[in-house]
Amino acid sequence: MALSQWPGAVREDLRFALRQLRRSPGFTLVATFTLALGIGANSAIFALVDATLLRPLPYGRPERLVAIWENSQTTPRSYVSPLNMLDWNARSRTFEKISGFTPVEGGMVMAGADGAAETVSRQWVSAGIFDVLGITPIAGRTFTAEDETKRANVVVLSESFWRARFNGDARVIGSDVRLDGSLWTIVGVVPADFQLLGETSMWAMRPLVNLPPGARRAYALQVVGRMRPGVSIAAAEADLRAIAAHLAAEFPQTNKGRGVTLEPLHDSMIGSDLRVTALLFVGVVGFVLLICCANVANLLLARASVRARELAVRSALGASRWRIVRQLLTESIVLSLVGGAMGAAVGAVILRIAPALIPPGLLPAAITLTFDVRVIAFCFAAALLVGLVFGVAPALKATGMTSAAII
Repeated sequence: MALSQWPGAVREDLRFALRQLRRSPGFTLVATFTLALGIGANSAIFALVDATLLRPLPYGRPERLVAIWENSQTTPRSYVSPLNMLDWNARSRTFEKISGFTPVEGGMVMAGADGAAETVSRQWVSAGIFDVLGITPIAGRTFTAEDETKRANVVVLSESFWRARFNGDARVIGSDVRLDGSLWTIVGVVPADFQLLGETSMWAMRPLVNLPPGARRAYALQVVGRMRPGVSIAAAEADLRAIAAHLAAEFPQTNKGRGVTLEPLHDSMIGSDLRVTALLFVGVVGFVLLICCANVANLLLARASVRARELAVRSALGASRWRIVRQLLTESIVLSLVGGAMGAAVGAVILRIAPALIPPGLLPAAITLTFDVRVIAFCFAAALLVGLVFGVAPALKATGMTSAAII
């Protein structure tokens, strides 16, 4: 067949395939529903794997972000002393900035204009955390060194809380709110998709200036560092370990035997449990899809037996085996694409209810499951592959029966 004839031949095959599927509504419904379940479950798990293992973290230049931990002979990984973090920040040559936050969420009581009070989720952070993570505010600003030196009571709001509580009014920037009985100044708003641990409504700055020497024993911060361009994790870790050795000599009572461990922030936030869970789900739903496809292949084989005489007549009238195989493959692909479209709808429903089914704390707040273009592309690719792989054997078997059927 000439290349110029292919578009017309494909259109003819598609029209004939649609007519054949309409003539067998029961078969079409069962096959597409079976494929929809398999592809839908796989699309939802793909969204999980994509969000956790394939996509970078939703921060600026996330490949340069690392989690920094202290370690000792008895504790291989622990939170960080604020004074040690300040010394790392001041002495390091491989980091642009190092900052931290408390690894737990809390709440503050906000007094409303009408006198009513509500508890608002809050997380303590040090001044440079938004700069380290590369977060640009959508209104106002984030914390500055001047805020810290003044020991100012300042907070940054999440966009979702800002819109819900203040109707997205930019005039609240610079105004004071009463939290836990004290006045705090709202300095900025960060995008709704930014989170550190959980669904936090605001971040309050905890000044780390003029801390007493005893603060070196307060291992209370989860620390993140942004490496300078071109710096490897090994070089950054060697740099901080050298600083830790100097601190051990300067402060032997608190720092003797304490070292530093670095890991990519992505690995730290995702965690091994979530990675194993995601890969386990991939295996389970992949097996489910295999079963669904095997069932559809059996349906196609059974249908081919019913159509054996029709196919034999077409062969006797001059249709080549390739021509008949192409037609049957077209029917299989159309069937699988319809099942893929239905599977996309099933996957969207699964992702909508997934947050209520996932155990609390398993999915980091920075990771969101979304049904986007990448998931739709996965559904299309999966449907196309299924139509090809599991349509070939029935098509070849059907064309092999044509000679016997016409006798």
